[in-house]
Amino acid sequence: MLKILNKKYYFETDGGLLRENESKLNVFFKKLLISNAKSYFSTGVQCDRYLMNYGAKKKNLIRYSFTSLYKKDVIKNVLSKEQKMKLKDSLNIPYKKMIIGVGRFINIKGFDILIKASALLKEDVGVYIIGGKPTKEYLEIKEKLKLKNLHFIDFLSKEKLDVWYLAADIFVLPTRADVWGLVINEAMAKGLPVVTTDKCPAGLELIPDKECIFTVDDYVYLGNILKKISEDDDYSQKLSVNNLEIIRQKTFENMAIEHLEEFKKHD
Repeated sequence: MLKILNKKYYFETDGGLLRENESKLNVFFKKLLISNAKSYFSTGVQCDRYLMNYGAKKKNLIRYSFTSLYKKDVIKNVLSKEQKMKLKDSLNIPYKKMIIGVGRFINIKGFDILIKASALLKEDVGVYIIGGKPTKEYLEIKEKLKLKNLHFIDFLSKEKLDVWYLAADIFVLPTRADVWGLVINEAMAKGLPVVTTDKCPAGLELIPDKECIFTVDDYVYLGNILKKISEDDDYSQKLSVNNLEIIRQKTFENMAIEHLEEFKKHD
């Protein structure tokens, strides 16, 4: 419609997954919509590729801070061990260290890999996967590996989930494919070390320590990096501080400013 009316427009997206067998009709309409835009607000490299696949020009790509956070959602300082222990006690967590993952219990999220990695951790490190009812596959892996430190938690409200983020010591998203991964933003906002895969755009764009990015399905590497973070308090603290510093800039307030500054260029 905008093209018919000879109106210039911006195109914004948080990303997209390219599919090998996409229908010609879908490709046609996506190219029609995307290729005729004036400029493009893109979240990162994967998003760039997606847009250019449908006709966007690289010179017209504009990076913006995709987020689900307001400034008030980002904590001011990393919590101390004592603060975290109090929160663990309030949640009846009996472990010295706690690792959490948040997401739907579906194959693409890769939680079976986190379950397998849990077998490489010490017994005083608890692993909690939050996101509904575990699948039969997940329960069978847990039983086979005799994992007493692995627990499944049903869906939680945002308020309750925030407490889990604050009580946790490490956050993991072992995704096999993601358009972005907003839980990465949310975990970083609570000052957590974050570990994710090379198929998570949020992790690739936001996490400064690339040792925390692992190849999809590599549960041995995941287990080893989780051991390192959980056993090395200095390293864990460094990751937390760095993540918190980066995520302070990725808020709705800053995202609005980025858009306004771009629009002002073409007044």
